[in-house]
Amino acid sequence: MLALRQKMSSAPLRIPRFEAAEARFSSWFGAAVFRVTSEGHAADLHFEPGDLLVIDQGGVSIDDLVVLVPQRRGRPMLGRMTREGLVSEPGRVPVALNTRWHVAGRIIMRVRTNPRRGGQVLRFPDRGEAAQQQLEFADPSQIADDLYVHIVFERAPARDLVGHLGRRLPGFRMIAPDEALVDGGELFTGAPMDVLSSLVAELRVEFGLKTKAVRTEARGTAMAVLGRLPFDAVACVRPGARYAAPPRRRSGSAPAMSEPELEKKQLGLFGEG
Repeated sequence: MLALRQKMSSAPLRIPRFEAAEARFSSWFGAAVFRVTSEGHAADLHFEPGDLLVIDQGGVSIDDLVVLVPQRRGRPMLGRMTREGLVSEPGRVPVALNTRWHVAGRIIMRVRTNPRRGGQVLRFPDRGEAAQQQLEFADPSQIADDLYVHIVFERAPARDLVGHLGRRLPGFRMIAPDEALVDGGELFTGAPMDVLSSLVAELRVEFGLKTKAVRTEARGTAMAVLGRLPFDAVACVRPGARYAAPPRRRSGSAPAMSEPELEKKQLGLFGEG
């Protein structure tokens, strides 16, 4: 067993690769977007092919995770701003700005489309009668901004499904016939993107119900993100970050924006996981 652990710990770290995403995604989110092209781990996060990184091209603060773009040839990579300066992720190697790299922007949101991996969420221990208190709609105006998951259902879920979710998801409460909130801390601390992905996948596969979900700490940000996400997609907004969706153009002034045409190969489920 010890030899196996040593072998696993010495396994090479898979570093994700990135590229600039197609223009339609930048138009959709109103920001620069990068796409993950190969699976890997960096900055304590798990990235899957097809994940989208939405970036803010404004100022960068300490501890911000950023996308670095080479001045000449090469691939984009991740970096983090520290008190000592910019370092690469993973590896924490000092980055030579201006001569080799420049900062494209800080990552404010990760998006994953068409999740397929289930089995993590709906099989959590039953919390019993706690669900019965969640069947009455909560007033969203009385809910303070906090770290939570906002879920939108394609159609109003059946009462027994609402009870099922209430018994398994801490802090679950309906706020409209087709919307719900879940405590975003207790359940989604370790790997929120993967847990979100599993939730959306399970609801689609086991109940035939499409959903979309975002983990954030501000209701206004949640609504802006959800307005841009297609069903069967999830997003994690970086704590402290805000996203304001650009106004939709009127049909008479410019071609109407359509929902991103997601690749069929993206049949898998971002945030922190």
